[in-house]
Amino acid sequence: MKRTVLVVDDNAVNRRLLARILADDYLVNEAADGREALERLRDDPAGVSAVLLDIVMPVMDGYAVLEAMQADPDLARIPVIVTTQQEGDESEVQALSRGANDFLSKPYKPLIIKHRLTNIIKNRESAAFINLVERDRLTGAFSKEFFYHACEELLASDQEIAYDVVCADIERFKLVNDLHGV
Repeated sequence: MKRTVLVVDDNAVNRRLLARILADDYLVNEAADGREALERLRDDPAGVSAVLLDIVMPVMDGYAVLEAMQADPDLARIPVIVTTQQEGDESEVQALSRGANDFLSKPYKPLIIKHRLTNIIKNRESAAFINLVERDRLTGAFSKEFFYHACEELLASDQEIAYDVVCADIERFKLVNDLHGV
């Protein structure tokens, strides 16, 4: 199954070029400005695997999109690669400080774009899988195994600190569920 990538650029030629570069490996959706991009992302945040985002756009620029995505928990998890023609490190620093995961300068280099996109999507999916393993789906609390592992690391990290450990066991916990719901 192909993953979906959202290409956000006010230049239709750039959008088509990226769509052509990515077409063999990804389903490509397009947006002409930041506001349209946020609308598409909010419509189906789980359906988008990554965003290729231009910085300089009318209506809403890429920096504003990054800030809006970071403010929305559903969108903050979507990796973003910023693309721009602007020279210098300032654009890159600004984008990365606002939550971008990577930065590409134009003109596009197809193999570099494909590899960076593949790597960024794999990293996000691995992190999401690890989160499923380390947390209980129902409560969001750490799983027993992960909790023990985290405690071992904490205790081993600084043996000069004294810790108090409190353990609680609720007998007949099913009654709590029956009275108050899961």
